[in-house]
Formats: sequence, structure tokens, C-alpha cells
Amino acid sequence: NIIFKLDLFEKEYRDAGNQDNFNEISNNSKKKLKFRCNRCKYEYETTKFDKIIRKKGGCTYCTGQKTFPHLTVGFLFKNTNEFFSRYDGKWDIKKIKGKITNKLIEEIKKEYSIKNTQTISELNIQNRAGQIWKCLSCKNEYKRAIFPRLKGIGCDCQAENNISNNFPDLEKELVNGDPKKLKINSAKEVDWKCQNQNCGITYKMSVVKRVNRFKQKQTACYVCDSLVTTHRDLVINQWDFAKNRISPFEISYSNTTENIHWKCPESEGHIWETSLGNRKQKNGKLSGCPYCSGNRISRKESINSEDESYRDKLLIKEWDSIKNEAININTISKFSSKKCWWLCSNCGCSFESTPANRNGINKTGCPECAIKLNKSGKSQLEKRLAEELEKYELFKGKIELNYLTSHKFKSNQRITVDFYIRDLICFDLDPFHSHQNNNGTDEEKVKVLNNFLHFFKLREHPLKLITKERDIEYFKFNPEELAEKIIKKFKEIYSYI
Repeated sequence: NIIFKLDLFEKEYRDAGNQDNFNEISNNSKKKLKFRCNRCKYEYETTKFDKIIRKKGGCTYCTGQKTFPHLTVGFLFKNTNEFFSRYDGKWDIKKIKGKITNKLIEEIKKEYSIKNTQTISELNIQNRAGQIWKCLSCKNEYKRAIFPRLKGIGCDCQAENNISNNFPDLEKELVNGDPKKLKINSAKEVDWKCQNQNCGITYKMSVVKRVNRFKQKQTACYVCDSLVTTHRDLVINQWDFAKNRISPFEISYSNTTENIHWKCPESEGHIWETSLGNRKQKNGKLSGCPYCSGNRISRKESINSEDESYRDKLLIKEWDSIKNEAININTISKFSSKKCWWLCSNCGCSFESTPANRNGINKTGCPECAIKLNKSGKSQLEKRLAEELEKYELFKGKIELNYLTSHKFKSNQRITVDFYIRDLICFDLDPFHSHQNNNGTDEEKVKVLNNFLHFFKLREHPLKLITKERDIEYFKFNPEELAEKIIKKFKEIYSYI
């Protein structure tokens, strides 16, 4: 690589027209030498010391120290056609094509200030830095990059970038200030008068803000644009005057960031805080009360409610306030799917469950107590169904749970039935979760017991019925409905009762 670079340096030295032998010049020489870049073909000057020892004496054009002559303003002015043929279609050249006239060239040369560090001819067309110019009309200095200047954009006074020329309809709203002198991008605040016949108030607003609102066809008057005017029913029915410190006159419908307190027009006590932006939907309408839609729970509907129809005394009693420190009990309803911690009122065990599971069909409770209950041979579902059947005089005091019969499986194990009623009838309760993989035990049990007892099964869907004539299918465990089905089955077997 070193030999290749030395040969390249020697070639660049010879291409520049030098007659001296490059190798005879000392490497420590700091004399300026001419080179012709092998890449861009432009000549540049540097020392052999910078080139070989410091390794920083590269081409001043390729390294960006100088502007390529064909990218300077001087080259554009002298060779306009050649410039556009070379760069046509590149970057933003099309924006200045056709605008470079002799008149504009003379104007740019005259306005270019001597305060600039570079001459106009050396200036890079792609230079984005603002150059100093002196307007020929108003004699004021202004800053503008060379490229927009080549597009014909000069001093603001020449562009006539004022209200009078661009937005004449705004002149009648202007109370103070000259519309010919006020620029449309000015941040100066001036007085405007609302043109609405029912309003007519005077208000202050910056020129640029008023112009932008005018472009968007929006009123700038804070009274005409306020919620009170545009959405009067929304303010009357849902604005919480007690909690909002801001006036509805100060909020426009386009204001999407200000948090506002709202009250539900249908349910008293439903109050929430959110911005208009969060309430706006894709269809242009506003979302309603989050409590009525079920997205939030109010204290009135929580388990800690004073209303007995919502209040749950057991869940309040077993609420673990230490582990539920981050959860507000007033935001939890009976059928909430949020996991909470509970302290069993029987054994003191701490367990996690959702209020929905605790109040659902299965009514799950303390897992430790459930284990003890299962060891005793009675499940919660069987116990609840037995309690419901005991309400009928026909079964009162006659039900035995988990009755061990004298009959046996092929394995010589004695058969147990879930419900046994005094030699009259017996049946099993088969929930799907515990009977989906029983490996034929249920079928064998039916086959054996049907020869000796009036036996049938309560099978939860999608379990298949073993005997369609006798078995009962149910979809969700409901002790009241199942009790009625059992009574009906009993009457079918003992029709004379």
C-alpha cells in the first residue's frame, strides 16, 4: 500500500507539469508543491511533509476544504447551460432552472455584501449557511442562503410577504397595525375584531397564528371557537363546573391536550378526567361515559359500595389490604377480571384470584380449604347441588354424597356414586375438566350399575352422553336448573309418584 501511494503521489506531481524529480525532494520539505488529483482532475497545492509524513495533504477539493469549481456560483454565472446539462435532475436544481437571468445575476452581485468571508464567485451553491445581503430597495441588510436567493427570493420588502398582498380579507379584521407592513410570518401580537354579527369582540393574537387559522378556515375568536359556542349541549350536560378550574370559554373543540373533568349525564356519581383528544373517535363523535361502557368501575358499583346489590361482604372481609396496596378497592367490581389477593376467613391463608372467579359459577375460594374439602370426598359443585335438592320435600334428608356401593369394577375396586337416594335413584355429576380423560371408567360404571340401580349421569358439554335415554346434558353448572332436570328424570322413572 505504501509503494502504491508513493507511485500515485509521484504521478499526481508529474501530471501537474512539474519537471523536478519527486523522489529527490526531501520528505520533510515544507515547500508548497503542485499536484493534479487523480480523482477529480483539479490542481491543488500541499507540501511533501503533509502528504507523506502527516498523511493529511490530500486533494483540497475531494476533502471538502475547497468547493469544486463546477459547483460554485461563479461557474454557474459564466457557464449556465453547461451547469444545467451536467446537474439536470440532481438534488433541487430544477427549482432554479429557468430563473437564472442576467437581471437576477446582476442583482445578486450587487446585493452580495463585502462582510461575507467568501466572494460570490467562490460560494458553493449547496451552502446552506445564511449569507449577508443588502437590499437595493430598502437598503436594509438581511440574511439568506445562496440557493433560495438563486430562486429569486430576496428581501421581505421585495417579496411583498405582507397581509395586504396575501390575505386582503384579513385587513377588515385588523384593528391596529399597517397590513402592508405586517409580515404574514410575524410573531407580533396585534388586535383583531371578530366579524361575527352576534359577537364582535376584540382579541389579541399573533399575526402568524391568525394567518394559519385563516388558511385552515377556522375562527380565531376565542368566544366563537369556544366549547360554549360550538358544543353548547356538551358543556351543559357533561362539563364538571365544580372540579374544572378552567372556563369552557377558554377551551376550543380543537384543543386536544388539556385535561378536563367530565360528568355522566345519565348516571350520577360517574366523574372522570380526560382530554378532548382522548374522547374523539375516528367517526368524529365523542366517546361516552367510561363507567357506563364498563371500561371503569365507580365506587357505587364496586364491592365496597354502599348499595347492597353491588356490595360483597365476603370479599370485603377477605380483602388483603397489604398485598393489594397498589389496588383501589373502590375500582373493583364483583365480576372484575383483575387478580387480587385475599385472606381466607377460615384458615388465614393468603391466595390470589379474580373477583369474577370468586363470584362465578364455580365460586372458587381458598385453595387450602378446597384441598381439605376434596380430601373429605365432597366437591363444591356436589355440595351446592345437594343443597338445592334438599329444598324439595321429596329428597329432604335422603341424599348421601359419595356413596360406596357393593358393586365392583373389573379391577375389583368398589364403585362409588356421587349422589345416592335411598335405593331409589343414584347419579353422578361429570364436569368436563375432570372427566375429559377418564379412559373408559365412566362407560364401565354405567354398564355395571344399570343392571342393579336406577343410575344416570349429568354430563357437562362437550362430554358425550353414554346413554342418550338416561343421561342429562348441561352446558353451564346451575344448581337450580340441574335440580329441576333431576326431578323431571325422577318422575320419568317413577311415573306413579
